[in-house]
Amino acid sequence: MRKYNNILTIIISAVIASACERYIRLDFWENPEVIANGYISTADSVHTVTIIKSDSALNKFATVNSARLQCFVNGSLAGETDSLSLFATYYDTEIRKMEFKAEIKPGDDVRIAIEADGLNAEIRETVPARLPILSVDTLTVLRRDSNNSQVEKTEHRITIKDIPGENNFYRLTMEYDSKAVVEEILVDDPYGYLPEVGTTEQGHETIKFDNSQEPVLNKRIDTGDSDHNYYNNSYNIFTDAMFRGSTYSLTVLTPPYRTFPSPIFIHHPGEVSYRISRKVTVRLFSMTRDAYTYLDGLQFNDSNLSDTYLIEGISFPHNVIGGRGFITIMAASDYVLEFPDTVIDSY
Repeated sequence: MRKYNNILTIIISAVIASACERYIRLDFWENPEVIANGYISTADSVHTVTIIKSDSALNKFATVNSARLQCFVNGSLAGETDSLSLFATYYDTEIRKMEFKAEIKPGDDVRIAIEADGLNAEIRETVPARLPILSVDTLTVLRRDSNNSQVEKTEHRITIKDIPGENNFYRLTMEYDSKAVVEEILVDDPYGYLPEVGTTEQGHETIKFDNSQEPVLNKRIDTGDSDHNYYNNSYNIFTDAMFRGSTYSLTVLTPPYRTFPSPIFIHHPGEVSYRISRKVTVRLFSMTRDAYTYLDGLQFNDSNLSDTYLIEGISFPHNVIGGRGFITIMAASDYVLEFPDTVIDSY
């Protein structure tokens, strides 16, 4: 049974867990505690932490009704909130989220303190060093698909320089952003039914890229279910074990850029002129060993290998002092590929 579908739903494993040293064990614990989880990046200015609490008397989990979160960076208060909103529902219990603004940079010492319904918990983390992406080179190539037909792809060679003298842990993602701006009204519009000049629509999506050609990311071991194959590494996490202290280029594939969508369905062609801008952001996260272990465990738990009776349930590290869960803080390095603007003003 595949229990978890994405990175934040690991909260379900955290809220049915207890500590054994720094690892989470699957049973309830004696005293009520806060369970907090978060995926924080230096690339973001607004951060999210999800919270729930254990109810030891009823041997279940309970919704947090009031909470306060404070984020301290290098000893100074950098952000706080007491606002709670719905994140997800777990049976009859609401998992709630707290969003806060804070500037967090590589090398910062971060403390996040949470008070929830009289329960207290906190994390203390030093943000890892940021590893710059040296270059991203693209090339149009032909590759065979599952039907053995040749299809066009965009190949990306992403070159990084590993931090020497230590073991390092990374994650690779790609994001696509697009924007359409009304530049000109091309016809008379006496009734004002056309959008005004300057009207803007934006689109954003995470690119699910093909890592099958990259040995650092994909072990190319077939377990019979590509969507839940642990070795396909859908989270695209990796270590520097194959290139420690040196320069390395990762190779990944995406569909051709020309097939990427516009931010909107183009309305009123021939009547309105739109300027379309698009960009792809290649993002490399640096993380701690515990964060890597946590994500790798989550990925395994969501794979078909977790179904086998030969492998027992795995333990997840936790870093919430006085509670349970894992709030990871990653340093992000971006390399932006911008397309030339295009203007659409006709059919």
